Amino acid sequence: MKTSIKRTVCVIMALVLLCCSLPLTAWAESTDTTAPTTAPTTSTTAAPATVKLDQLRVMGSNGKVYLATPNLSDSANAYSFAVPNWMETVTITFIGKEGIAATCSNGQAVIAAGTNYSVSMDLTADKQTVTLSLKKDGITRSIDITVNRRQIDCYIEDIMLYSGDNEINPTGTIDEGKMSFTLPSGSLNGITLRVKPRHEGTVTISNVTSKQDGEVVTDAEKIQLKLNKYSTYYPTDLCDTTSFDKLVEGTNRYYIEVKAGNVTRTCDVTVIVGDPNANAPTTTTTTTTTAAPTVPTETAPTTLPSTQQTIPGTPSGGGSTSMLSSIPPVLWILIGIIALVVIGSCIFMIVNMNSGNRRRGGYNDYDYDYDYGPQRPRRRRNLTEYLDDEYDDYDRAPRRGGRYDDYDDYDDYSPRRGGRYDSYDEYDDYDPPRRSSRFEDYDDYDDGYGGY
Repeated sequence: MKTSIKRTVCVIMALVLLCCSLPLTAWAESTDTTAPTTAPTTSTTAAPATVKLDQLRVMGSNGKVYLATPNLSDSANAYSFAVPNWMETVTITFIGKEGIAATCSNGQAVIAAGTNYSVSMDLTADKQTVTLSLKKDGITRSIDITVNRRQIDCYIEDIMLYSGDNEINPTGTIDEGKMSFTLPSGSLNGITLRVKPRHEGTVTISNVTSKQDGEVVTDAEKIQLKLNKYSTYYPTDLCDTTSFDKLVEGTNRYYIEVKAGNVTRTCDVTVIVGDPNANAPTTTTTTTTTAAPTVPTETAPTTLPSTQQTIPGTPSGGGSTSMLSSIPPVLWILIGIIALVVIGSCIFMIVNMNSGNRRRGGYNDYDYDYDYGPQRPRRRRNLTEYLDDEYDDYDRAPRRGGRYDDYDDYDDYSPRRGGRYDSYDEYDDYDPPRRSSRFEDYDDYDDGYGGY
């Protein structure tokens, strides 16, 4: 019974599934018949071919490079540049492939050197625009170049001094207008000065070592410097130049001038080599001696007898001159000092002699009864007087200066240096220690402290 029921349920489920699948199959067939046979395609518009450039710049008349706005790209064909308002000419430079046929709307010829191209542009207004026409492989491109002249400040950014490849630290600043560099003696080769300005027109240097302070520097003394190939600074070798005086030992002074239009920036540079006074000018003093006027000598009347006698050795023709009056005052002072020293020494010797006689028993305190006879011999000690005294065992003392025998048992005196009396004042059994030791059993101080 159960088996037949299970079979009936399975048949019913199969019929239901079959009935549900028939509509889905019909819908799928109708869909396949209406679907497109190929997938849809999207089309893109290709960028037009153009003459590509790798670089576009404007170089000012000062040799400095000014960048474009916006940055260079193949899709932008209009660029602007800002330069100082005093600049009168610029040069448009660009880099591309070789063989580009280029022209400029201002009529100036475009000069090609391999992949580098340049064209000059005169500035007559604060804003000017020219058009570059480029052609390569049948493709053309026009680029508008606008140059704006603006007020840009000119200033000296830095002044550097190099000894070979080593930069020397200065004292002073450009803002103060004075800088000083110090070199060791003998530094007269490979000394280079570098001037780094911004937005400059011309840079000049003058050696003003021989000029006085405040003296004007003429235009003929200003040597114009050239910008280096990296367009950042103006170098000059102070030791290898024919334009101005070379660097020497001592103090060397230079005048740096930077001009841009009506703006002028200056700085005084001092380079000291060794001793600052090595090249100081020497001054000589000329002394002119004027002869004394000759005074006419009056002649005495011949009618009067002359009673004046001429002393031998005395100059004639005037009053007699003493030799003492010709001694200078300083010599008199020296003679006086010597005389005082001699007199003082004599007095000192006499006093010492008198005091010595008194110490040797001379006059015995001015006792005129002094006995000049021979001195009496000293009374000898009678040793028998000491036979019965209490100096027992005195002869046992081993040294001079023995002590009394009533210091208990003095005869047991130890001969070693530094010993003391045995049993004196109840210091029984004292064994004389070595020279640098301490009393060991005295008052119980032998407790490790090393004391008595």
